[in-house]
Amino acid sequence: MTVPYHAAAAAAVPGTSLMATLPRSFAIRHASPGTTTVIPAPSEIGPISCAMSWHPRLDDDAA
Repeated sequence: MTVPYHAAAAAAVPGTSLMATLPRSFAIRHASPGTTTVIPAPSEIGPISCAMSWHPRLDDDAA
């Protein structure tokens, strides 16, 4: 399944046989105690790069 947000992936996993590849800190923070286990990704996945984009009008936005 493909979801648009990390939170949607974390919410889809508990109580199923699904798994999600998430940033470790996010996965730990959003794991369901007693239902979700956070483990390292297999080495076969390799590094994952992330990118961000935004409209140029926001270039000077302090946020």
